[in-house]
Amino acid sequence: MKAAWPSWATPIFICKTVAMVALMVYIIHAPIEFFHHIMEVLHIVYESIAFVIEEFLHHVFHLNKFQSQLIVFYGSWMIGLFVIYRLWKNMPSFWQRQQDRFYVHYLRLKIVATAFWGQANWIDRIKLLLIQMGLMAEAFMFVLG
Repeated sequence: MKAAWPSWATPIFICKTVAMVALMVYIIHAPIEFFHHIMEVLHIVYESIAFVIEEFLHHVFHLNKFQSQLIVFYGSWMIGLFVIYRLWKNMPSFWQRQQDRFYVHYLRLKIVATAFWGQANWIDRIKLLLIQMGLMAEAFMFVLG
């Protein structure tokens, strides 16, 4: 017995739906994979530099492998802690700059929106208000559903 397909389930519709789902999965998955590959490359670079320093300490200062690894490990820790300290120290000024930049963009947008509202006729104003109300109703239904 053949299964009855709905009239809207045409092969084109199914292909488009599968393509859209695949595209959505790719859009979500691609940045994660890109970040993962960047972290892998950075890790390989770090390990390569650490190996070169270990071999340098081993051959130049005639240290054994364990001593060279300890020096590289604790040196890496000190560099990492220094970087974290500098980031922590510079974070308030960075945050203040971002807040100032955000406020300037907000003021520009406010001026443009006010100018648009002032020169728009009443039909464009009604359209804009209806679009805003529709988006708010859609967001409300999304939260409820």
